[in-house]
Amino acid sequence: MRSGIKFTTANVVSTAKRVRIVSALVESNSLRATARMASVSRNTVNKILLDLGTACAAFQGEAIRNVPSNRIQCDEIWSFVYAKAQNVPEEKNGEFGVGDVWAFTALDADS
Repeated sequence: MRSGIKFTTANVVSTAKRVRIVSALVESNSLRATARMASVSRNTVNKILLDLGTACAAFQGEAIRNVPSNRIQCDEIWSFVYAKAQNVPEEKNGEFGVGDVWAFTALDADS
């Protein structure tokens, strides 16, 4: 792998099976469905997904540099986790990942 990141589950799950797992996740299958399809535990799917995210972040950090952009389009989407901010119970108030959440994205409009 170009980024030097190795999968921690490589010694347990074959490369062919990891490819099947990642392919299933890319096709929007759930973690449980992917685990059933690949005959592995859900924890194995989670570990492979976390390793894949780390490898992708490392690759993107190394490969995407000095991109010339003239027009950037930005957008955001609002949602909530557990409950909307106004309805979060007192015991969960201030807990990370509970309440209103925002996701932001930016795209190069020309490419």
